[in-house]
Amino acid sequence: MDRLFVRFTDNDFCTTVRAFVEAIAPNVLLGGWTDVSKKDIVRLFNEHAFALYALYQCHNVNAAQNLRAYLKIEATDVFFDDEIDTFTNLNGDGCLAVVEHDGIGYYMM
Repeated sequence: MDRLFVRFTDNDFCTTVRAFVEAIAPNVLLGGWTDVSKKDIVRLFNEHAFALYALYQCHNVNAAQNLRAYLKIEATDVFFDDEIDTFTNLNGDGCLAVVEHDGIGYYMM
């Protein structure tokens, strides 16, 4: 796999999505996790997105507790390689990770 795109349909959380993709992309794209599935990525996001939100984006963790249940994605929000080429609803709500010649590039789309 050379490309991974994960989105959360509310672009107010783009920093959280980017933090998540940056955390998993090296393992997904560089072979650390063999046979990783969309279901695996969804599970990881749904379990850890609130923590990433609290660490990277939130200004008041106590006030944001109600977001725990909100920060969830489905398999339809995860794209691998050529699937990304057919996705057209680019709204700045997702992060693309691409294997480049000198590492992994991250792009908000």
